[in-house]
Amino acid sequence: MSAQIYFEFRTLSWIYINWPIINFYVTRLKFRIYKAAVQKQKGLMHYLQMQLINSLIVYLFVLQQIDINDDYFLDYLNSLNDIQKIFIIKNIYYDKLFGDNKRTFHLLQKYLNTNKYTAKVRLKLFDIIYMKVLFLSLESEWLAYQHINNVYFYNMKSFKEFLHYFKINITMSLSGTYFIKYINLLNFVSNWHSNFLCSRLTTNLVLHTFIKEKLLSNINLNSLYLQEQINTDKYFFHMYFIQIIIYNLCLETHLLYQLKVFTDKIFFSTLLDFKILHNRFELLLLSKNHIVLFTWYEIFLQLINDSCSVRKKIVTTNIVKLLHGISFMDYFIYNYNNIYFYIAPSSIAQSFLLSKTSIIFIKLKGSSKIKLVITLQRLLNNWIKYFYLSNSIKIFFLLDYLIYLKLKRWSTRRHSTWKINQIRSKSIYSQIYQLRDIKFIK
Repeated sequence: MSAQIYFEFRTLSWIYINWPIINFYVTRLKFRIYKAAVQKQKGLMHYLQMQLINSLIVYLFVLQQIDINDDYFLDYLNSLNDIQKIFIIKNIYYDKLFGDNKRTFHLLQKYLNTNKYTAKVRLKLFDIIYMKVLFLSLESEWLAYQHINNVYFYNMKSFKEFLHYFKINITMSLSGTYFIKYINLLNFVSNWHSNFLCSRLTTNLVLHTFIKEKLLSNINLNSLYLQEQINTDKYFFHMYFIQIIIYNLCLETHLLYQLKVFTDKIFFSTLLDFKILHNRFELLLLSKNHIVLFTWYEIFLQLINDSCSVRKKIVTTNIVKLLHGISFMDYFIYNYNNIYFYIAPSSIAQSFLLSKTSIIFIKLKGSSKIKLVITLQRLLNNWIKYFYLSNSIKIFFLLDYLIYLKLKRWSTRRHSTWKINQIRSKSIYSQIYQLRDIKFIK
């Protein structure tokens, strides 16, 4: 059974970090299942992250961001196994990165002590460098793994502190295509704060500052036609803005919901949050593809308004039909029996549901246990089909555990006569296989 359970790494981190505190409430069977899932996924993520880090370090090296004679770098190369060395060699973009500086390549080859794949080096797009670097800087999984026992939610580095760690230089090629010339992440990675959630939020702000300064300083922000004012490669334009701007918006929205769950505060009421989100929308609307980006702008706006209990109608059906099957960073529009609805990434949807669950427990603090269970059950019934269609049913394994824990602690405080089996039967676990009769989320 444990082999079929797949958790996101953020979920794994949450369980792993809090395990010493909460394992008392978990049954022996669930303990084995969750522990097996955690260990399996942690090992897999660590392997994938090490591949990414190995490749990234070599890219930084060939971009002359790492000294070949640096003792730490030599120790790193010596610590690699043969598989990691081959992986690095295969990912080197020889002609583009090294050019005439073949001595640098041969030095690296010497330290790697292998020439098995030298003749088989394949050319790769230059922008794979910034894609890997942005992945490392925007995603928290690697950082969560490194600091898995030291996660705090309330300390944020200031912009000035980050500027000492994170340096980026965006230039333009002869063809008019913008690309990242170099990114110095050495100090950034080594000095990253253990609070990966808030650090990611701050990182998004820093990236936004750099991008807006470098790319938009001479552009009229009132114009929606960015491509008419600068000669930007179409493929690069969409890749760059969709990956960075829209992705940051998704992450940013997700993080604000995460923080709201942990602090029980309405973060969207602060001036800073509105300013952040406004900047994201400003850049979204610079795309020439108005219909697509504006539609997703409306969807993101609705997600934000939902958290503030603000009623706003979703985009019209005619526009949604044009977007059927189009997804942005795990946001997806889906057609089911001629009913159009959007699916948010599972991490954001998870935050929605946990937040709503938390509100129910707060509002029904003095109510009867029957009303509490009925309210929770109605909430979960409305969401389960949504998660099933979005391939996120895995979240309900966690929710089963969390609600079971909440009900048990709640009933204990109220000196309830419920038996443990009765509490467990009220959780979502017993309904996972009854998906056909459950309605859509409204």
